[in-house]
Amino acid sequence: MAIRLKLLEEERVKKGEKRILSDENIYKDIVGVPKSDFYRWFKQEKNEKGSGFSGYKRGPKQTGPKYLSKEQIDHLIFVITNKFPQDFNIPRCLWDRLAVAEYCEFKFQVRYSLHTISKILRDNGLVLRRPAKFSIKRNQEEIDNFTSTDYPSILKEVEADGGILLHLDETHIQQDSNRCRGFSPVGLAPHLVHYAKTSSHSVGSLFICISMDGFMFHDFSEKTCNAEDFIWFLKQLSKKIRNRKIHILLDNAKIHHAKKVEKFLKRKRKFKLHFLPAYAPDLNAVELFNNALKSDIRHQKAMDSDELIDFVNQYMETKGNNEELVKSFFESKTMQYTKVA
Repeated sequence: MAIRLKLLEEERVKKGEKRILSDENIYKDIVGVPKSDFYRWFKQEKNEKGSGFSGYKRGPKQTGPKYLSKEQIDHLIFVITNKFPQDFNIPRCLWDRLAVAEYCEFKFQVRYSLHTISKILRDNGLVLRRPAKFSIKRNQEEIDNFTSTDYPSILKEVEADGGILLHLDETHIQQDSNRCRGFSPVGLAPHLVHYAKTSSHSVGSLFICISMDGFMFHDFSEKTCNAEDFIWFLKQLSKKIRNRKIHILLDNAKIHHAKKVEKFLKRKRKFKLHFLPAYAPDLNAVELFNNALKSDIRHQKAMDSDELIDFVNQYMETKGNNEELVKSFFESKTMQYTKVA
């Protein structure tokens, strides 16, 4: 209607006739609306310079810009990679689509659908991943000091002794069927048949140590590991590596600081323990190997503990003898501190 009036007005002006807005009776034949509406349009046309008879887009009014600029997208990516939603009073623990959409509306006054948020993030190289968890007690200053000062000193000591440096850790071997996933019809859970009394098969603890040159040694403890089991593993390791001093890099677990272990180390001068900063498991290459092992365990169909032991033994024989695979764990981003010239 507004466009029709506007075109008609322009045509009448070209012919030198009266303008529509000055003809009081024109609305009866053309406009077809109540007289009050016509005069409201007339008043708005006069006061707001043409907006009374101008066409406008239907739908909700835009309260701000419709799209993000290149600079705004760069800012958004920086915030996602360096900040947390809690820093902006957004009640989300991680940057998911809801958190990003809320931030865009808060910061840029732009409201996006979740589908559009996914496309923006995907187009800019961001994907949805599980988080790497770090303790709130983690001290980054201690970690930086270890990687820049302590670790190079350890390497010099190992070289002076003509020894070998091993990364050591222990992990509990267990398969929990609740961690497995399988497809099934909507509303129905897949069935998992097993012989154990519970859905969790546990076989004890696995000690593993590896070196940068591809060496690996491992052994089982049939129960949850303690200080005595740790000493037993060190004795087995001593038989494996003869005539060389063994330097071991490990975490601050209680069994590593036990009095029994300290007494053993005083008698057995062949070993020297070097401890990682607290709450920094990502600096231990064995943790990466353990994660790969546990990931494969979750998807195996072990009906009982014996089958789980067989799988772990087969896995360790295959992976443990692959020197290139063992070396690859030292190539990860968190292990770059080991590349000391």
